[in-house]
Amino acid sequence: MAGPKAIAFSVLIVFLLVAGILNVILNFEENKCEMTWMFEQPQYLRVPLPKAVTKKFPNYGLYVYGEGKYAEIVATMKLTGVPVLFIPGNAGSYKQARSLGSVAFRRVIDKDKRFHFNFFTVDLNEEFTGLYGAYLWQQTEFVHRAIKKIFTLYKEAEYKPTTVVLVGHSMGGMIARALFTLPDFNIQSVNTVFMQATPNQAPVVVLDADLADFYQKVNSYWKDHNNSTLKHVTLVSSGGGEYDVQVRGGLTPLDGIVEDSRAVSTSTTHTPKAWVSTDHRCIVWCKQVVFGFVRSLFDIMDEKKKKIQDDEEHRMSVFRHHFVQHPGTVGYIPKWSDEIKLDKNTEWTLINDQAFKWEKESVKTRTYLAIPVQDYEDVDHAVIVSNVMEDSWVCGCELKDGENKCATCTDLSSTGNVLPPLYSYKKVVHIDLNSDKMSKVTHILVLVPVIGNRVEVTGEIYAQDHRHLSNSLPGLVEVIMSYPESISKGTMVLDLGRAAFYKLKLYNLNNVVKVYTVRLETSKCTQEPNKDTNSGSILRFHVPWGNEDIYKYIEYGRSGNMSLKVQHIPPDPVITPYDPDFQFDALQVENDYVELYIHLDPTCSYKLRISMSFREMLGQFVRFYGILLPAFCVAVLLMALVYQLKTLAKGEFCVTDGFGTSSAYKPYFVVPFALVTQAVLQMKVVEKQLSSLFIPTPDIVTLDKQGISFRGAQLILFLVALAVSTFQAVVVYLVLEFNSRLLGLILGWLPSSVSRLGNSIAVIVCLASVGLSATVCGSIGIFVCHILGFLQLLRLCYQARQTKDPGTQSKYHFYQTVFMIWMWLLILNSPSLLVLGKSIESTNVIPLFSRDPSRIVGTLATVTFLCLILCNSPLSDRSSLRGISQFIHIMVTQMLVFAMVMLYRITYVVVASLVLIALTQLVGMLRSKRAERPKTE
Repeated sequence: MAGPKAIAFSVLIVFLLVAGILNVILNFEENKCEMTWMFEQPQYLRVPLPKAVTKKFPNYGLYVYGEGKYAEIVATMKLTGVPVLFIPGNAGSYKQARSLGSVAFRRVIDKDKRFHFNFFTVDLNEEFTGLYGAYLWQQTEFVHRAIKKIFTLYKEAEYKPTTVVLVGHSMGGMIARALFTLPDFNIQSVNTVFMQATPNQAPVVVLDADLADFYQKVNSYWKDHNNSTLKHVTLVSSGGGEYDVQVRGGLTPLDGIVEDSRAVSTSTTHTPKAWVSTDHRCIVWCKQVVFGFVRSLFDIMDEKKKKIQDDEEHRMSVFRHHFVQHPGTVGYIPKWSDEIKLDKNTEWTLINDQAFKWEKESVKTRTYLAIPVQDYEDVDHAVIVSNVMEDSWVCGCELKDGENKCATCTDLSSTGNVLPPLYSYKKVVHIDLNSDKMSKVTHILVLVPVIGNRVEVTGEIYAQDHRHLSNSLPGLVEVIMSYPESISKGTMVLDLGRAAFYKLKLYNLNNVVKVYTVRLETSKCTQEPNKDTNSGSILRFHVPWGNEDIYKYIEYGRSGNMSLKVQHIPPDPVITPYDPDFQFDALQVENDYVELYIHLDPTCSYKLRISMSFREMLGQFVRFYGILLPAFCVAVLLMALVYQLKTLAKGEFCVTDGFGTSSAYKPYFVVPFALVTQAVLQMKVVEKQLSSLFIPTPDIVTLDKQGISFRGAQLILFLVALAVSTFQAVVVYLVLEFNSRLLGLILGWLPSSVSRLGNSIAVIVCLASVGLSATVCGSIGIFVCHILGFLQLLRLCYQARQTKDPGTQSKYHFYQTVFMIWMWLLILNSPSLLVLGKSIESTNVIPLFSRDPSRIVGTLATVTFLCLILCNSPLSDRSSLRGISQFIHIMVTQMLVFAMVMLYRITYVVVASLVLIALTQLVGMLRSKRAERPKTE
């Protein structure tokens, strides 16, 4: 049993982990997504498939969406629209296509379009594709067959479609990309793919080799062919932000997989006119997000030919407009006019203040707000924010000597971007007055049309040195050194005064665990707050290396908070010696800072406080590194087992469970060896030989590509795992002690023959579980043996307390460690049990999995457990224990190299260790029986 200090340390760490988990799942604002409403009854009409397809895929189906009278037309299966296929993801339903289909249908009616879309959706039996990789290829094959069937439904259409648009949610997006890897798939039949909350970079959790192999094949294919056979395909991948606790935002981009010229990777928090974070399922029905997808779908249409545009550059321009930078226009504008003709009869209103706010309840006559830019010294930038509902609303003109008005001006509206809140129609333009385009400009004009609603225009002409500031965010050590002021007052305080805009360039946010809270406090305003207006402040957290910006709107006169945290850090650049094209300074600067845009109301003064958020840092640690903890927890338990084996090899007894002495699990026994192995395998000379030697790539390479590795991470994870494992040992010990006392009361009334009968029953059950593991599902055997192991351990605990025999106590402590390792074996193989339960629920029969990832592990584990039951004395062959302990020690170090991310490899290390122990026991038992034979004779 661990000492008081170790227990106190483990309780503290577990408490912090629980706090981090709660922060991840509960630290949400109110869901800002609006619902998509139905006006008629939705219907999902099943599309008949060929008998060969239904026979091969009896649990799958193809449907087409319809509602009201439109559903009656669709039911004839004589379609004339543009086909769109929705592919659900992990445990997803085909009915999730409802929002997209309904919104697109209503938009056709409202806009009186001459074309429409047919939304198809596939029923994939809500299978757990995120946990069970064997499903992915068969789902991909079925979707391929479904696409072939879809094209056959347009035989009587005037414009027969040649392409189908794919929309994949979660793992459905991966299936959409996997289609192109099929040898008989017509890659020209798809030129547009939308992905919602799809983990493109890597699986969320890798619990079987099939899942890892699927990702490797699909992503490698796209990397190798995206500039050749896949050049015609354009993609949009959108993550849900921090509210999506299933797929974190850093996994959704297509960076490094598809060229930026043909893919847009974004987040719903960044998406113009959305600005919301969505949970994993909410992204398919969130109105703001769905509207963005549907608008882009309509804008990539060739209305004359009634099909998706063949021009990939046009499609990419549309996607950037709707998902990256939206200038606030009513519709998509393919090409902007550089020059605007001005009405000479329109009144000019001269703005004489550098920071200004012009507002009216309504505008009855067209007005030009004229902002002179050459009347001020040392100004080089301007910012204009308005809610003017015009496409071309701001321009620059040169007022020549002798003229009182400009006849034409240069349009600047295309460089703008919309701002929250939703339905405010706010948009902003940032203007560099030193640019070539503005070199001769004397006035910036804001073109205000006649409008019956309230109009607000705010702006400022300023010097970059006064408004674009650079600051270094304080590190953890600085925060601790400045305590308590760093907590009570903030680690950085800025007085912003009366201004319209500030931009802060913030350095040192170079780790995904770091989180800072920004608080904008309104100190004094010259006007009274009005709830009917959208006046107020806007914070925008901009990440230069990804479209994952976050917006925060703060009402006029109020204060508000925003969290600064990133989803991933760009990996360090690979520098080739003497590379003349490498620009180190530019790349280093790009990856070294984030930006905070602060749009203010110039009628108020403000104060900005930035402080480190320890609570959200715990949440970030759990979000990014929690999935790595199983490898380290198993490593700690195996090192405890190694210590016990060495103790038995000396002829001594296991007086503790392996956690009673710190020498059992010191990190320098494991972590340095793992780090050295990683360093050697990452050497270019060695790296080239890995594939030929059948050595997998170390997991640290994956973490580096995802931008979430940092120095000392493995040491911290090992110490955290040590605390978790100690806590696990304490809980197991208390449960066993309590239940063994109850067992003692029962056993006290039962004869010894019942105990022997119990052993026989355990052996029979274990034999049956071996058969089930080999034929049905390996996880069944692991689960059954887990229950049997607990019962056996209860009996050992009772015997150890009753007899006080050192040998019995040693056996009890040893098997307690084995039991805790077995618990992790069960956890890591539990997805197969979930898949089995889901299959039985849908088919009412026990399926025989052809590719069960737990079969080999489960069969070996149950056979091993059977050997442990049959052997009366644990590890009686002490001569080989030291060699076994050293071999397990080596496997543990390698496990931290190859199984941090690829969790399924942990089970191989665990089973190999248990097999070695079981073989040792069997050899010892056979030797002891052989030695007893002469005495018996």
